[in-house]
Amino acid sequence: MYNVYRKREREGTTMTRIWFDMDGTIADLYNEKDWLEDIQRKDTKPFQNAKVIIKEEILKDLEEEGFILGIITWTPKNATREYCREVRKAKVEWLRKNYPNINFDTIHCIKYGTNKWYYRDTKDDILIDDEIENLKRWKGTAIEPKIFY
Repeated sequence: MYNVYRKREREGTTMTRIWFDMDGTIADLYNEKDWLEDIQRKDTKPFQNAKVIIKEEILKDLEEEGFILGIITWTPKNATREYCREVRKAKVEWLRKNYPNINFDTIHCIKYGTNKWYYRDTKDDILIDDEIENLKRWKGTAIEPKIFY
């Protein structure tokens, strides 16, 4: 698991964290030409070239409203350990390239299928994810990303 973590507090109280999925939520992986074939060939190109779905301005507004932003994203299904490392690196680079002014305090790149709620910090954390099963399994507020489009 790749994990970058820094907790923030404001005036002695913990701020609410919003977790974003990447593939299909903030990164338009599924509209990349031949994305599945590329992943099966262990190519990271689709992760590097995906278009932005949720505009940086929206995430900046959330930060300015006091939310902490984080990422919980899966690595590809049945991927080797080496390919998972390459994908993690590509996803972090994609975030830095496409959201240069956003401070993602925590980035979790976890094994495909892992229940994402294991990685939340508090019961008040919010998940934004395009995968309906992830929304159902999240213990707390879980929202489809289309509210941001």
